[in-house]
Amino acid sequence: MEYQRERDSVSLVYENGWQFSRDAFPASLSLPLERKVHSGDSVSFFLQGLLPDNPAVLNAWGKRFHVSPRNPFDLIKHVGEDCAGGLQFVQTERLDLILSGKLDKIITSNGFPLLDHAGKISHQQMEDTTSELYLNFEQRRRKAETKQADEQDEADLRALENKINRRK
Repeated sequence: MEYQRERDSVSLVYENGWQFSRDAFPASLSLPLERKVHSGDSVSFFLQGLLPDNPAVLNAWGKRFHVSPRNPFDLIKHVGEDCAGGLQFVQTERLDLILSGKLDKIITSNGFPLLDHAGKISHQQMEDTTSELYLNFEQRRRKAETKQADEQDEADLRALENKINRRK
């Protein structure tokens, strides 16, 4: 993938080894293998579709990586190793590391410390804690959902009452 910032143009180029492989498949149906180079809206829309729909997440990523949250190429450049779909977008300098399958090096190369112990709580304690947290969350969610439904019902009743009063 290439991005020409001055033209705000993204292009995707299939490598020959992949494009003509017996096992090849297109990155998207909108980016068929029959064409080696794809550019423009089809590539931009494809990249945008790999990102979350949540603007808050995109804004947070934009701030974290110092890029525009509206530029799918810049975001994929940073999160493409773990984006939705069956593809990974890997920086050239990290390709050998990713292909090696050496998880320890992958974790530490992302700036996260590697745990050297089994943790401080048992699996059962973790299950109990997360189950309790989820039940509390679910109760709050249901309560908020019920409140919202009640408020909507009241608004509908007021609107109906106003409509009836206007007919009198």
